[in-house]
Amino acid sequence: MKLKAIIVEDDLMSSKSLRRLCSTVEAIDLVESFENPLLAIEYLKSNPVDLMFLDVEMPELSGIELLQRVPKLPHVIMTTSQEKYAYEAFEHNVVDFLKKPIILARFDKAIKKLVTLVETQKKTDNSATVSDIFLKIDGKIQKIAIDDILYFEKTGDYLKVILNNKTHVIYKTLKSLDNELTQSTFIKVHRSYIVNLSKVEDLKANEITIGNKIIPVSRAHKAELKSRLDIIK
Repeated sequence: MKLKAIIVEDDLMSSKSLRRLCSTVEAIDLVESFENPLLAIEYLKSNPVDLMFLDVEMPELSGIELLQRVPKLPHVIMTTSQEKYAYEAFEHNVVDFLKKPIILARFDKAIKKLVTLVETQKKTDNSATVSDIFLKIDGKIQKIAIDDILYFEKTGDYLKVILNNKTHVIYKTLKSLDNELTQSTFIKVHRSYIVNLSKVEDLKANEITIGNKIIPVSRAHKAELKSRLDIIK
């Protein structure tokens, strides 16, 4: 198992220490390191990662503030020289909280905790065989087979639910739907579309095809879409 990781740390010595620690763990693939947390936020918009080492105290933006700004966070291990931030960090469901200076034994313990968590989540995902979702349509809660759903499309103040053989309308925002959908088969590809990954027929430049529909893919969502499609090159 290789976990793509980034470091967000404004102190050069602390960043160097973290990079050295990461190099000792085969499970970690360190892909980027940021001194500026705002640049890290921009990177995460189009580059999905599994793990973020995040400093709490930074001048441009605190680590806690960064957690509040990123809608879909990777797993987070927070670092700081002040233990007083630990409670607030765990309120944001961080995996672990490391006090500086970080020693190797404590670092290894945090990574083992993360690997166990990731493996457990994968087992849970693989065992979950949810085949239906329930949507409020025409004032009634109706069961819809996931395999029948092609995509959701934002149209004004409501959403179209495009199925294999019909279309429903639901009064919900795309953002709230994206937050509520827990099935891994659905992914947001554009500010107006959430699609069923299993229905994607092709990917060309910045668009995908589902049935007779060409759906745009925004730059912010393209990397995650490609990572979740089984692309054989």
